Amino acid sequence: MICTTLAKQILTDDATVDNSTKDELVNKLEKLCLDAAQQDASGQQDVWKRIKLGSTANHVKPYERKQQVRRAHTTFQLRGDSEKLYKVICRACNCQPLKQRNVGLGLAVHDHDNASTEDLCFQLLLFGPDDKVCKVSIKMMKASEPAEPPAKKVRIALPKSHVMSEPCDKVQRLHDICKETQLAQQSKAPLQLVIDEKGDLYTISSAQSSITPPVQDPVLSLWEVMSNFKLNDRKWWLQREKAILAVILSYSLLQLHESSWWQTLWNSEGISFHGVGSSNLTAGRSPDQRIRLRRPFARSVITEADVSGGPGAAPRRNAHLHALGIILLEIYLDRPIKDDVDAVGGTDYRAVAQDLLEKHSDDMDMTPEYLRGIRFCLCPHPNPYSGSFSFVDKGFREIFYTEVISLLEDNLMSRFEVNDTIWQNRED
Repeated sequence: MICTTLAKQILTDDATVDNSTKDELVNKLEKLCLDAAQQDASGQQDVWKRIKLGSTANHVKPYERKQQVRRAHTTFQLRGDSEKLYKVICRACNCQPLKQRNVGLGLAVHDHDNASTEDLCFQLLLFGPDDKVCKVSIKMMKASEPAEPPAKKVRIALPKSHVMSEPCDKVQRLHDICKETQLAQQSKAPLQLVIDEKGDLYTISSAQSSITPPVQDPVLSLWEVMSNFKLNDRKWWLQREKAILAVILSYSLLQLHESSWWQTLWNSEGISFHGVGSSNLTAGRSPDQRIRLRRPFARSVITEADVSGGPGAAPRRNAHLHALGIILLEIYLDRPIKDDVDAVGGTDYRAVAQDLLEKHSDDMDMTPEYLRGIRFCLCPHPNPYSGSFSFVDKGFREIFYTEVISLLEDNLMSRFEVNDTIWQNRED
């Protein structure tokens, strides 16, 4: 009777019951079940001991399920804001003779559960001709805020129209943003760019900060980082960082899917990281100390088509999901699968990835959650009510969160001791 009462209380969809209370109820239920098993003459004690009541409780908490669904939809909404940011940068490039210009957008798990958060923030990376990085903090203004930026010092204003009424030398250009960023870094005052409702870009002087992002750090692709993973593939800290990275990348797909930041095919060459200090990765410290593994960013090249607004090439169906599945598999293997694809003389990465996944499905390090998440990406199933595979479809977003993001979070939490600080937007 007591077990039944506790179970009903755990199942109650009541937002007023905090996690500590629920955990206490789960512990009581676990103890009662184990006591009952020990008194059972049928010898089923071991069966009860193998039950993971924590996992069962997570499965039956409707309130937490609603929170997960809300998080999936909120993450998706960031796509529109990131696309708006990309267009602003393209307009900046239109002020001067266009050359290939690299831009990057930082990927992270956004803090959706903080109701007081009013601003959507991104980490913008601008690359100079020598491939050096200027880091900029971007604030996306919401509709509830004034149409014009606050009354602070404005240094840059880019006209919305593509047709420039003034000579280019009278308009602040993209390299001016880089210059202002470098000046802000030297004075330890972070530069904040504001995009208003009209799509105009401004800079605002922020408060003094003790953090000065380095400009000289090398930039490394995920491909290069994975080659370094091989040297440390049995290290506990590396397995933990890889599990964290998998969660970040799965969230980022909701944020960037089929947007201008996700160009051609999202792969291990299109995802980059900052190195720390020397670009020599084989000497001295371990990769987690030499590479900012928790701050990946998507790197894109602004082209004439982006500036002119011309249509881009349409990706094949589910290409974004297949790409994530391949990346997750490559992270597990600590290497790209290009050599495996070349070995069979083909270009079908997805088919090769499926074969490799089955080959490694029984590995000791391959958890059921990680395996299932990759399988869904490589062979997704649509929203049964609409038949849609698109993230625009609300039902499919919920399916993706359940079948990929939630499973990767479970993989992380079940193997390692972590807390919310790992998602904070700070330098590692």
